[in-house]
Amino acid sequence: MKQIVVFLWASLIVCTCSGRQKPISIETDDAGKWSVKMADAVMTRFDTLAFYNHRKKAGWSYDVAMLGMAIHKLGDINPKYAAYMKTYMDMLVDDAGNIPAYNRLSYNIDFINPARNLILLFRQTGEEKYRKALPQFIRQMEEHPKTKTGGYWHKKRYPWQIWLDGVYMGMPFLTMYARDFDQPQWFDIAAHEIKLVYEKTIDTETGLLYHAWDESREQRWA
Repeated sequence: MKQIVVFLWASLIVCTCSGRQKPISIETDDAGKWSVKMADAVMTRFDTLAFYNHRKKAGWSYDVAMLGMAIHKLGDINPKYAAYMKTYMDMLVDDAGNIPAYNRLSYNIDFINPARNLILLFRQTGEEKYRKALPQFIRQMEEHPKTKTGGYWHKKRYPWQIWLDGVYMGMPFLTMYARDFDQPQWFDIAAHEIKLVYEKTIDTETGLLYHAWDESREQRWA
């Protein structure tokens, strides 16, 4: 223990006194923002998000959609950022609002999160295809399997399990839909889900949340 303390103390002296440390400068112009640098790096490497990280085909994927959502937020700096996300979504959604890459019957709550981009694009452009695509996600949430306590299963293949992920994947979309399309019942459903997940995953000793809860207690981690 004494050796570790001496090492850390010596390291601190070297870092603070060697003169090699460069002062941190905070950029205030748009080009210097880390968000812009990140977006530019992604867009330089990949012409489209459809093939991000060397994917072979465009898929209905929450992680890529989330990246597109983040880049879209920079559209007020330069329209090219909003267009980058739109181009990706337009590869997935046809004029009738069909999304061949989306499988509603898998009842995967991860698939709900990308639909937030549809709402964002409908707000931005008013193009009907984005609005037409939304009911299929609402239908999934109407039919999505639930625990006996009324919590959404994370996926059909994960029966009786609710995960913290599900709160992020599903509830923001439901609240956006409730607000934009005057469907307030989804506010209540989202609030119920958040409260239920908290109640079922809280560790009262630490105040931290477990990652998931299995109502059936069939999983080894339950």
